[in-house]
Amino acid sequence: MIEAKDIEGKQIKDIMSEDTVVLDNLKDGWDNDVIKFTCNAGVMGDITVLYTEYYVFIFKGSELKTVFFVYELRRAFFNKKRGVVTAVGHETMHEYWIDDGEYHCGHTR
Repeated sequence: MIEAKDIEGKQIKDIMSEDTVVLDNLKDGWDNDVIKFTCNAGVMGDITVLYTEYYVFIFKGSELKTVFFVYELRRAFFNKKRGVVTAVGHETMHEYWIDDGEYHCGHTR
């Protein structure tokens, strides 16, 4: 299982694989960003959800499966019963369903 300390200080491109799914159009050069302070949103089996000030990372085991950008990310939650990750940013709310990869981003204003 991956932990926050395992990715801190690395560039995003260094933890990605060719199978990593990027869910939205991120800013130019986003994959060069260095991962700083990381929080754990939850773990369910071999799925771990970590987040930083701008990114949500979804791992299966130690492999990064999915990443998405959230402007001024306030908090991310992993509802294990429903299998959904919810991230709240500056005037946006993002939802990602683990089981089928459905992703939705909406504005709160």
